[in-house]
Amino acid sequence: NVPRNRVLKDDVLRELAVQAPRHKTALAKLRAVPNGFENSKYANELLEAISRGRERTKETLPELSPPVVNKPGIGALVDLLKVLLKQRSEETGVAPKLIANVADLERIASDDEPDVPAMHGWRREIFGDYALALKTGKLAMASENNTVVLISRD
Repeated sequence: NVPRNRVLKDDVLRELAVQAPRHKTALAKLRAVPNGFENSKYANELLEAISRGRERTKETLPELSPPVVNKPGIGALVDLLKVLLKQRSEETGVAPKLIANVADLERIASDDEPDVPAMHGWRREIFGDYALALKTGKLAMASENNTVVLISRD
């Protein structure tokens, strides 16, 4: 809940990470940094944070998790999961973005035991279990009277 003009955009953050300026004049020379930012009250804090980051050793850096590689050919299943998410959202009255995002759907489609928020707690109750049933063929979807209906295939 921060006004947009107080948040640096991703391209600015990338350039700051790559260039790691040491002083205000170097900060001002970066193309992605808004004009006059070097004179703002946040410039000193930013330069101090960059300095602290530069001083860290590799041993003290957080460990990066390996990138998630989706299985090939999951596109159609992800599309089905999107339709299921929309159906469950309409039925439960919960906004889709509160239940799952596209990255969650891709993980569900490509992983047998996905560890995503949609597979825990209330999200699992209203969506996750249905998603796993759809993925394993225990649930089907059809159109009936202009709505998507779920069909159990047990």
